Amino acid sequence: MEHFVWYLETNSAFQHLSGARWVLFVTFALYQVHYVFLLFRWLVIYGRGREASRTTLPEYPAALVVMPTLLRSQGDLEGLKAAITSVVDNGYPGELYLIAAIDDGRTKPELFAALERFVAVTSRERVHVFATCTERRTGKAVAIEHGVRFLRAKVEAGVVPGFPTVFFNMDADSALGEDALRAMVARLFKRGRISGARPMIVTSNVCIAKEDYWKGWRSFFTVRGQIAIQVAREYTQSIAVGKFNWKLTPVVGASGALYCTWSELVLEGPRWAAFMQTLRLRHWLAWWLGAAPPSFATSDVKELPEAMTGPGDDTWMTWLACCARWTSGRLTLELPRTPAHAALYMLRAYFFRPVSYESSARICTKTPTTIKALFKQRIRWNSSRIHNTLRWSPVFGFNWAAGMPAFSNTVRLVMGTALMTASLLLLPLSLLKGSVVIGLIVAHAVALVVHSYTTLFTVMVDGGLRRDGAKLLAVPLSVVYHFVFTVLPSIIGIAQDIVFFGVNTNFAPEETFIKSRLSRIAIAYRLRRAFALTVRSVLHNDVPLGWFWFGWHETKWTPSGFEGWTTGKRRVLKPREVPSAAPAAAPAVVAEVLATTAQVTPSLAPAARISLAPAALVSLAPAARVSLAPAARVSLAPPALVSLAPAARLSLVPGRRVAGLAKLTRIEPARTPRHSRPPPASPPPLRNAA
Repeated sequence: MEHFVWYLETNSAFQHLSGARWVLFVTFALYQVHYVFLLFRWLVIYGRGREASRTTLPEYPAALVVMPTLLRSQGDLEGLKAAITSVVDNGYPGELYLIAAIDDGRTKPELFAALERFVAVTSRERVHVFATCTERRTGKAVAIEHGVRFLRAKVEAGVVPGFPTVFFNMDADSALGEDALRAMVARLFKRGRISGARPMIVTSNVCIAKEDYWKGWRSFFTVRGQIAIQVAREYTQSIAVGKFNWKLTPVVGASGALYCTWSELVLEGPRWAAFMQTLRLRHWLAWWLGAAPPSFATSDVKELPEAMTGPGDDTWMTWLACCARWTSGRLTLELPRTPAHAALYMLRAYFFRPVSYESSARICTKTPTTIKALFKQRIRWNSSRIHNTLRWSPVFGFNWAAGMPAFSNTVRLVMGTALMTASLLLLPLSLLKGSVVIGLIVAHAVALVVHSYTTLFTVMVDGGLRRDGAKLLAVPLSVVYHFVFTVLPSIIGIAQDIVFFGVNTNFAPEETFIKSRLSRIAIAYRLRRAFALTVRSVLHNDVPLGWFWFGWHETKWTPSGFEGWTTGKRRVLKPREVPSAAPAAAPAVVAEVLATTAQVTPSLAPAARISLAPAALVSLAPAARVSLAPAARVSLAPPALVSLAPAARLSLVPGRRVAGLAKLTRIEPARTPRHSRPPPASPPPLRNAA
């Protein structure tokens, strides 16, 4: 360690990077090579003096749009109305079904009632609008599934002729651009020129409306104005151009604001979420030895939509689409039969990518305008990939078409974050050296140059300088913005998710996460649980050894790791269970009572108790009636008549059957407590003097 510190202190930052300069240069060039293809495409399109020709279909299939959202305020309602109106007026040529799936619509019944009145008058010819809600908050993915089930019920009832072929997921705080739905469906049905296969999922061009990020120079010099324009520039760079799936590393993420996929995949999603949890290491080892993998089609698993929720719901659906493939014109989610098939599917998915992008399908969304809200959002975004990779890890071992790009992107994110964290930690060791300061200045200048030409290029390709030229004003502070709202949230989110106790994303309540049977890495939480169980074992010696000491799920001794995120409940060990005392033995006083043949009603005085010994059998004949006084308990066979004084106890001998003319044994008479007087005798009834 001393030699390592000495090396850092005696060498400059340029000398530290000199050995890897060519590796860094080649890596950077490969990472930016897709800009060359995009530049060539842009020159061809605009060299001809016309926009790219749009794909059209002779007939457009029925489509379903689901908008999952919370409805907590009048502002939420107005935003939802605007989103619904943008869909209704988008001019989709086919039958369109729109469902506003409200998560927890019972909390604000007046708002949901207003929404129902709105959708009742919004439907138009070939556009059918519905509203539904869950009874309590469940999370975005479960709300989407609730909307899907709502339409399936309409299909089964004959209200809707059939379930739509195409599925859209759309955020309720967004507004569609012109002709967005039609363009995305046309892209979904477009076959590849070489492969002849259709894509599995199509993502949209998410942007910030100009009126939201540019409100004049006075707003530009405010914190809100800077945040808005920086986010707008970032969206243009990372989505408008970054979603073109022409990179060396395939894009395996769709834009959550709007994506389009096949309804068949959405209908199979809840079962797939449960099927993933049945895959074990022994299945993977047997698969490598030649055995067939578990079959999804013949699996008897039940639907588990809770396992679809959490951070990265859009990424979850994208990875599901990457796992699917076309077989004889139909979609299948079966695992590859052999590792050779898995490698073949992986190569085919690399060259003919299942995730497509429609740049003309613009959707304007909202963004947080405060530092705190934006920072929390980016922490959720940067920790979602770790969470999704963990719950998809059983499938990635079989399906390499989805596993290799998703896993490689996650590894690259973690390694890049670790490298950045190490650089920040080692920076104070040599801050006093002038070369380090110069190195930081040079690094900032290089990053600023990269942000400048990429922003200029993406603005020209996406909307043009006349419409989006104001985004260039965000370049001077773009490096600082990138560090604060991309680098730091990535470090904090990944560290929380892997090293510490997990990230409270607030995507769903604890009840949904617990039902999902998912977990987090959260090394610190697992170590804390093991330490607490160690202390308890030393004090009480009632905890057996097991892997649950380092687990996450609820056990007899520990709560679930998800408890305490949203309810504030303390995540502590459960209280020690005290064994109940054995019942007291029956007294020696015995009397035999023969059952009569008349049907009468057994009655008990207050506070009377009847206890049954183990294995005692008591059967009641038809029409039997038992009336109990407060706090009394009895099980009798008619037509016997039993009257017990207060505090008396009756016990049945084990194995004795009581029915009909059977005998009741062992009656314990009432006992008068010490230092208590007997109740006064009732006066005799008065007689008439006559």
